Amino acid sequence: MHSDIQKTCDADERFAARFPDRQFWLRPASRGEVREIFGRKVRGWHPCLAVWREGDIYRKVPFFATTRDVADASDGVSAETAVNAIESLREGVVLRILITRSGRAL
Repeated sequence: MHSDIQKTCDADERFAARFPDRQFWLRPASRGEVREIFGRKVRGWHPCLAVWREGDIYRKVPFFATTRDVADASDGVSAETAVNAIESLREGVVLRILITRSGRAL
């Protein structure tokens, strides 16, 4: 499991190096992150993370989405998702979002 978590950390660092102006991004959770952060899968929902970068610190905020295809979200959408996910966690639940493309649910 450690190597899986390390791979995702390395991937986040590569993303940050490739897009140095991005502070937020979304991505599907790895198997190790699902076990460590979510604990279990939820039928019909995909475990994902909003990554919030502040310098060399990466905060990963869990949420569920209707699809794993979340990586193309803009910095603004990713930031809004991170904030909403944090607020949901404060209320004791994991945020669930419906992903849409051109007004159609995915």
